[in-house]
Amino acid sequence: MSFVISFSPVIVTENQGDHTMDKKSFPTEFPELLYFGKGNTMASTPHFHSFYQLEICIDGEFHGKSKEKSIRLLPGNYWLIPPETLHHFVSYKRTAEYYTLKFNFSPAIPETELHDDVTKYHLEAIRRIICNESAPSAFSDAGKEIIESHLYAFLHHIASQVNQPRKDESDFIMRLKEEICCHGYRMNVSELVQFCRCTRSQFKYRFKKESHWKGSIKKFIDHVLFEVAQNHLKYSGMSLSRIAEVMHFPNLSLFSRFIRNQSGYPPSEYRKILRENQDAK
Repeated sequence: MSFVISFSPVIVTENQGDHTMDKKSFPTEFPELLYFGKGNTMASTPHFHSFYQLEICIDGEFHGKSKEKSIRLLPGNYWLIPPETLHHFVSYKRTAEYYTLKFNFSPAIPETELHDDVTKYHLEAIRRIICNESAPSAFSDAGKEIIESHLYAFLHHIASQVNQPRKDESDFIMRLKEEICCHGYRMNVSELVQFCRCTRSQFKYRFKKESHWKGSIKKFIDHVLFEVAQNHLKYSGMSLSRIAEVMHFPNLSLFSRFIRNQSGYPPSEYRKILRENQDAK
């Protein structure tokens, strides 16, 4: 290993079996980081241990096996190995570099390889601290606490994704909404088609199939924008002109007309109604 650090003796945790935690029952206690290290290609005999192990590939590739699956890790991929999981690593000719983190955590999180922007964010934050690319040092108490906080958020996200019921909206529609929220009033149908890298007819077909939206795509865009505007009016202290600017309206007059068309009220009056309704709950 290039470097290793162990924070405390390993504490044996009770095998939690298949009792995974959902998002609502997730514990408030943070993971206890026991060890982290960086190294090169490894090989091992089948073994298990009483703590979680997280392998993060940063260069090359390496392979592992457990009772449930065979793993091939490429840069940016990870493998979360729960306690009492029999596993081993297989050495291949191609050199790999990786990070290992070992930690205690009470609930059972399943063996997983979830890949999305949230997991990438937390793993990259952990990597930067371990590599001394951001303060504080991973060897300090503060650095350890930050790593543990990212581990907690990482595990919380995995638990919520594994146990959540079927989503009402497809990933396609969710991405469209995110794009509309980011670009605000500047977004139009042509921009969405370009974002999806397809023809206009292909976009319309997929939108109709996955959205369950009864109106036009333009009205869908306005609907998403109106939800964003409602949140600004209800919860923010920004002036109307500032909200218009943040949502990329050319001017306050156009923003006011948009709110009036959607709600039937001018923005200042509609803001008052939203807040009164909120206070009444």
